[in-house]
Amino acid sequence: MTIQVDAADFATAVEVASWVASMVAMLIMGLIVYFMVRPSRRSRRRDSEAETLQLEEMVQLMERMERRLETLERAIRDEHEAPQFLETGAERAEYGRTK
Repeated sequence: MTIQVDAADFATAVEVASWVASMVAMLIMGLIVYFMVRPSRRSRRRDSEAETLQLEEMVQLMERMERRLETLERAIRDEHEAPQFLETGAERAEYGRTK
């Protein structure tokens, strides 16, 4: 039994092998980068504790911002509901210019 391989078949085999090798190399490089940048298990535990503290601070900050927003909305609403008969400083007699 003989196997005949011409140049076109050999070139196709080399091309397929290069594609497979480049894909495997890319996956290996990705795995290496992943292991280099991932935090250690001990720091992940500490980070989870820090994240809970950070989350509590964020909730407090959001509540304070909501209170401030309510105050601002109330001030704007009161400003628009104020009577319009009040005179401004330039229109009042005692604040006007005299020569």
